[in-house]
Amino acid sequence: MILRKLRLGKPKTAAKPTPQAAPWIDSDPELASFLIRLRPGQPVALDTESASFHHYQARLCVLSIQQGETAAVIDTLGLDPSSLWTPLAGSPWILHGMDFDRRLLREAGAADPPSIFDTMVAAQLCGLPAIGYAALVERFFGIVLAKESQKADWARRPLSPTMLNYAAQDVRYLGPLQERLSDELRRLGRLDWHRESCARLRRKTGEPTPERSGAWRIRGWRELPPKALPFLRALWEWREEEAARRDLAPFRLVPPELLLRMAIWAAAHKEPVPPKWLPRHLGEAERSRLAKALAHPKESPEELFPPVGPRLRLTSAATQRLEELNARRSRLSALLGIDAGVLAPKPILLELAQDPQGAPERLLDEGRWCRWQQDLFADS
Repeated sequence: MILRKLRLGKPKTAAKPTPQAAPWIDSDPELASFLIRLRPGQPVALDTESASFHHYQARLCVLSIQQGETAAVIDTLGLDPSSLWTPLAGSPWILHGMDFDRRLLREAGAADPPSIFDTMVAAQLCGLPAIGYAALVERFFGIVLAKESQKADWARRPLSPTMLNYAAQDVRYLGPLQERLSDELRRLGRLDWHRESCARLRRKTGEPTPERSGAWRIRGWRELPPKALPFLRALWEWREEEAARRDLAPFRLVPPELLLRMAIWAAAHKEPVPPKWLPRHLGEAERSRLAKALAHPKESPEELFPPVGPRLRLTSAATQRLEELNARRSRLSALLGIDAGVLAPKPILLELAQDPQGAPERLLDEGRWCRWQQDLFADS
């Protein structure tokens, strides 16, 4: 295999894409008229907006679409978006970071496209230092995108002109980015790497999101005394129920650091949590349910610790292989200009060190890495 060293300098000068106003579509006739203008089978750039920062559950609130000069920002709350899914399923998609967008689209009923070009994955494989959408647009086109609507409430109507422009610009440059990044991948001999990586991610993100049984173990739980864990779980469950009742993001109801503080207090005192700690927006009913939840935690501390697996002990041969794999990864990272974690995460190296014969094919079968990654480490 020929490994080509990264030679990225300043971005090529290019004509800046001319911003075009994307219409806001919130009626069935407008949507039907827009769909007629889409070209079947041609790549289409997509971006979704949800309101998970403000509401209990993430849901598709706005869908931005761009195909050539045809563009629209669509009200997926006010309209039934089902008429979109058939034409979109027949075209390759261009996304930036496919996981979140795919999940929202899948939950809204969208069918899978024939392929997905992920511009973030392309930027990683090109070895670019900044892989965010705004950073790539600025790098290749010299355009600084506004970010003030990033955490806006996209479920509210009407949307402000600033929000509409933000939604439109999130797809405006995806097509040109695909062209520029494809050229760079082709020059580096990594276009097939990108196709395989996107296909693997597409399979992975197409699977249902597994339930997280330990979701209540928020950051900082390990610093709590064991006897505080049942109270932390009770507090987390109370917050989930109240947030769902209010349709509010849980952290906006009660921040996680306050949950930890209340769990420690409840484990050490028989008195209720000091009222001055509680956010003012909690009413009497919510405070009453909080007191009830803390009065009767369900599990014991021993039941709430995650199961401890057998301690991993590497043989001397496996330890030596792991050192060699880490050294090879560092050399490849420097040679290719690709982040070491993109080439192979540490858990992958550990499995290769433990099972050098069986792990490579097993990792492929499980969709945990790609053939191009296996080829890079084959000699190790």
